[in-house]
Amino acid sequence: MRYRRINEKRDAVCGVCDLCGRDLRCGERYYRVSGENVCRGCLAEFAAQILAAYEVTGGEADG
Repeated sequence: MRYRRINEKRDAVCGVCDLCGRDLRCGERYYRVSGENVCRGCLAEFAAQILAAYEVTGGEADG
């Protein structure tokens, strides 16, 4: 039987993704934008929310 060596510092929770609520672990890469924590899995959704004001539909007149 093999046991996983626990790295308490790396396994510790250091934050929570503000979009999905997933725990962010120490040593894990994530984004902090305007005070919000965003995990890598939620980045596309977060970008879509931030850029929604600039979304256009092709074929519609500008204006």
